[in-house]
Amino acid sequence: MLVRAAAAELPQVGLVDALRIVWAFREDDQLYERAAVWWVGRFALEGQDRDLEGVQTAVSGPASVAMGLPGALEEQTNLCRESAE
Repeated sequence: MLVRAAAAELPQVGLVDALRIVWAFREDDQLYERAAVWWVGRFALEGQDRDLEGVQTAVSGPASVAMGLPGALEEQTNLCRESAE
């Protein structure tokens, strides 16, 4: 609830910060699923030079993060940063 309240007060939440919000919800399966779908949608719509490969990576990323695969969160964060450049 605290994360939701803090995010609601921000004028805009960038993709990297949105990914951090998704990560914060990882303990609640339903909330995590909804947040991950929301994030993937934003990623697909807002990223510059978006291609199918990048979107596929974004779609598979939240599951990798949820499973605790090494480097998964870092890979998703890098994907966000690359899309903003």
